[in-house]
Formats: sequence, structure tokens, C-alpha cells
Amino acid sequence: MLIRSEYPPVPVATEPFHETLRNALRKHMDSENETAFVCAETNTEISFKTIHDLSYAVASFLHKNNFHKDVACMVMPNHWVWAPFFLGVAMNGGALSGINIASSEGQFNFTKFME
Repeated sequence: MLIRSEYPPVPVATEPFHETLRNALRKHMDSENETAFVCAETNTEISFKTIHDLSYAVASFLHKNNFHKDVACMVMPNHWVWAPFFLGVAMNGGALSGINIASSEGQFNFTKFME
């Protein structure tokens, strides 16, 4: 049985996803203090400009360390810093994967997969 959506087709993206996100950041950072996230632990407000600047810092660090078109793995709880790490990795052509912070040492041992 063929199922058809009642909604119109979604347009095909014409730019990479990280470019779409960066453009959205730029659009919202006209005011230097416009809030993007609020840290649940500290109630600190994080601005769109902070996310933008940290994304470039991560991208620069990765580029200087020859990271390009690779997969980065991040081990941490859900937190606002995921956004700049994702963008920094994507700006270098990479992908970001997460692993549960409660994983065992054996689950962190990726060398066994490289042999």
C-alpha cells in the first residue's frame, strides 16, 4: 500500500548542514548578548556569538592537528558545548559521534577495532 504525505515536499538542501547552522548563528548574533542556551547547572546564559566563536576555535584546533574528513568521538553528558564541537568538527569535513559517559573501559578501547 502506497502512503502519501499530506504535506508538501521538503526542499533539498543546497548547502552543507553546518553552513545552515553557521548562517543561523550569524543571523542571531547581531546582538552580542542574545541568548542561545542557558546552562541548567549554573543558570549561565550562553550567547550565539559565544557558540560561533567557540566553533571557530574548535575548527582551528582540529585543523592545526591535521583533523580533516574524519570522525571525532566525544565523551560527555548532554551539554551546550556539543554545539561548538559539532560545528568545529563539521567545518573540517568531519562527523561527530558521542559515546555514553557511563560506558566501560572496554567500550572505550577503539584500538581493538583497528587491528
